Amino acid sequence: MIVLLVFLLFVKLVTSADDRFFCHTCDSSNYKECVWTPSTSLTKDCEVGDHACATVILPNGHTYRGCSRDEQCVAAGQKCVLCDRFSGCNVDRYPSDRLRCNICQSSQSNSCKLLPYPRQFEKPCIRFVTDDRCVSVFDGFNVSYRDCLSAVREEDLQKCTESGTSVECVGCDRWNCNTATVRQDDRCLQCTSNMTHCSSGARTATVCGKPSEGSCYSRVDEDGYLIRGCLSDILESALKMSCEKGDGDCVACAGPKCNAQFLPKNTLSCVQCDSREQLNCAQEQRDDRSAQYCRRHVQDDRCYVRTNTDGSLQRGCLSDLTNQTLCDASKASEDCETCSGSDCNRYVHPTNRLSCYQCSSGNSLNCDAEQQQEGFLKCRYHTEKNGCYARVYQGQVVRGCISDLGNDTTPCKGWNSSECHTCYKDGCNNRSKFALRNSGESLKTKRSIFLGFVALHLLIVFG
Repeated sequence: MIVLLVFLLFVKLVTSADDRFFCHTCDSSNYKECVWTPSTSLTKDCEVGDHACATVILPNGHTYRGCSRDEQCVAAGQKCVLCDRFSGCNVDRYPSDRLRCNICQSSQSNSCKLLPYPRQFEKPCIRFVTDDRCVSVFDGFNVSYRDCLSAVREEDLQKCTESGTSVECVGCDRWNCNTATVRQDDRCLQCTSNMTHCSSGARTATVCGKPSEGSCYSRVDEDGYLIRGCLSDILESALKMSCEKGDGDCVACAGPKCNAQFLPKNTLSCVQCDSREQLNCAQEQRDDRSAQYCRRHVQDDRCYVRTNTDGSLQRGCLSDLTNQTLCDASKASEDCETCSGSDCNRYVHPTNRLSCYQCSSGNSLNCDAEQQQEGFLKCRYHTEKNGCYARVYQGQVVRGCISDLGNDTTPCKGWNSSECHTCYKDGCNNRSKFALRNSGESLKTKRSIFLGFVALHLLIVFG
């Protein structure tokens, strides 16, 4: 009898040992690794007869892991994910498509601010909620932390839920997309004065490459070029301090695009154009469309106007010429003149530059008619044998300067006199299409009459 009791006790102990089943247990609301590395969580023995582990998303979006008979799993019903392959099997990441974001705090890692390594802080969001996003949260002009919108601190909720209008919280909808390192309003003009509209400040401000605390600068370098940028880009401490004090030719300022207003003391504006590119450059400059600040801000700069070797006209700043002997301000020259004072180089050069009517009836309906004033323009090129011409080709009239035809100084060679006319005074190619045709016919008639008289005279003399 005693032997039987001992045997039954042994069987019960063995059966109890074989019936043991344990699972990982955790709640992500107090243990984030429950989502990230669930295998590191504690385990617990399930109650007798419970041979399945559970993973469930709670109503608040947090993840719970435990045994299948735990109240959290029972309440979730079919939404509770079970596994029974082995004890502690509930270590899979769930769900597998859970949003992943950069999750870090700058107070714990300085790399969180600038993200020098891709995916260094990529992790799944702790809570699984609808319409979650990745966010970068700023404190001042620096990144404070990166996380999922569902995990944002209570004091930051308002700036992160303002429909994307806040510069202090930048959100996005893709995996690991919260990589912003600089606030969108931390922007300055970033250019040098040899770039279009840099001196005038009429450029678009761009976001700084690294946080600049909202500070911009403008300075003149040793070559006279104006440089505008973000104060954080100046690495030399002495120069940065000089800019912050406003000493010399460098000034710092605070606010988006604040460095657009600064102009150095040696700032000059000149008309800058080339008649090879713009016919209007050869005309007297009556408005400010071609006037711009000089690229270099140097002492005693001047404006110039000069005739190039091909006869074209060029206007600009003396400091832009690579070889200033081509326009020596100390010597009088027919080819080049300089003047002092902003936009002083507006005048026609040289004063005897020929003017012709310049048009085509293909793009000007009035070109066929006798020209009065419209189209009366200085020639693009000033040459020794320049003149005006008017041609009629396939019923269309073309008027212009002979110098525009290149080396062809006889534009009517090979043309009928009723189709081409040349002359050598200002605005002389003004005849209408009808007058051009008639003048050619009249010339033919006069020539025929003259030849007739010659023939009659010879007949009388020589019988």
